[in-house]
Amino acid sequence: MIEQREGETEIGVKVQYDGMRRVATRRQRYFYSPVEGTPYSLAAVLPDGYGMYELQAEQEIKHSPINVFKRRELESSSRLSFSSPEEQLLHFLSRAGRPGWKWMSVRPRALTLHNAHKKQDRDSYFCDKTLVQSLVRDAIVIKELDAHTGHASHSHPIATLMALLTRQGRFHKFVVSMSFVATRSGLLKWTENINSSRTTESTFQ
Repeated sequence: MIEQREGETEIGVKVQYDGMRRVATRRQRYFYSPVEGTPYSLAAVLPDGYGMYELQAEQEIKHSPINVFKRRELESSSRLSFSSPEEQLLHFLSRAGRPGWKWMSVRPRALTLHNAHKKQDRDSYFCDKTLVQSLVRDAIVIKELDAHTGHASHSHPIATLMALLTRQGRFHKFVVSMSFVATRSGLLKWTENINSSRTTESTFQ
């Protein structure tokens, strides 16, 4: 990088954990290249094996009647106009568990000029099965975060941590007004920690 060469290399790097009480060695790959017109070089560092593994976890919606999103299921209707993406998601979740449901996981061909102005019927939709069932699975996994609002027992490690932080006043000591978690499927859940005496409702998006 000092000589402004382009290339890549692999180096064993020691990484500290737990407040520098533990040390581990891991392999990292460095990709470097000079920045034209400047005396600097730019490097991107990735752990060895990055991108070689994929996590797949889905929840069969037909076997999951519980509304993990804590919202009223929308009634199925012939209209396909929704006021928000959340409303659209709940619409398809309510239909997915009914007899005769078909997953349209293949995007339809682009509308031609001839039928571009035709009104779409109730079966003209695109709903990715893998993505939707991954969203439901992620919602079930992080549902334990609600346990920090005052439950007596916590079976999930994350719920235990959140309960301890709330009990010890850490949220207010460090002025943590909001906590959130984002999942691999794109599900975002956040909780406002404004006042410990008030019950805050977690929100999905």
